[in-house]
Amino acid sequence: MDAAQKVRRSPRLNRKRRVRYEGYREASKHTVAGIYHNTKFDTLLATMTQCAKVLASFKRSVIAYRDSAVEFNAKLQVAATEIGESPATFREEIAYLIIDVEARDDEIARLKKENDQLKNEKAEIEKKKSSPIKLKPQAIVQPESPNALQSQRKQMKIEIFNEMNDLILQAKGIFDAIKGKIDEADEAIEFSATSLAKKVDSLQNDVKARDKKFDKLKKENCELKESLQKCNHEIEQMKTKAQDLESGMAE
Repeated sequence: MDAAQKVRRSPRLNRKRRVRYEGYREASKHTVAGIYHNTKFDTLLATMTQCAKVLASFKRSVIAYRDSAVEFNAKLQVAATEIGESPATFREEIAYLIIDVEARDDEIARLKKENDQLKNEKAEIEKKKSSPIKLKPQAIVQPESPNALQSQRKQMKIEIFNEMNDLILQAKGIFDAIKGKIDEADEAIEFSATSLAKKVDSLQNDVKARDKKFDKLKKENCELKESLQKCNHEIEQMKTKAQDLESGMAE
């Protein structure tokens, strides 16, 4: 059969056939796409994409945790060194403080003893001042005349006055010496008490500062532990998803 003998179809039939074929092809395309989207491969692909995102997030968390762990270990080593040295330093400071306190106590006891002695001496001087002056008995010489008797009485008054002045001057000197030693003792006691209070305050401030530093390190340790627990939880979740992925691929 040559070209002239072929059956000629009308344009209308050809057009209907072409439209029907194109509709079938379009319908087949949608059917194939629907079948493809309903397969397990698409679900596995989405799961793998999500796992990749979680893995990237986990890697970032691990890197951050590693950096935090390195920094915390450095701080922990510094704190351990300081804590290891601090007891010895505190023991030395306390030993020096005890020696200083004992020396101050001995000095205070000595000054108090001298103060008591000076008070006793002062009491004796006051007692002597209040008691009447006893003069040595002298042989009574009968005056030859009234003028001689008056002269003798005047001489006795002068001697008594001079002796009283000497006693007053001696008492004043002793009193001034006692007052000076009492003032020195008070100054020494006040200085020792002030110095001791300053040293105690300094030690208390050091203890408070070390307590704050220890609390800060303890808080950082707790935060790192929480971060580690979070990372472990994410690892468990990734393991579970990986197992689900393997089981899905096996099916």
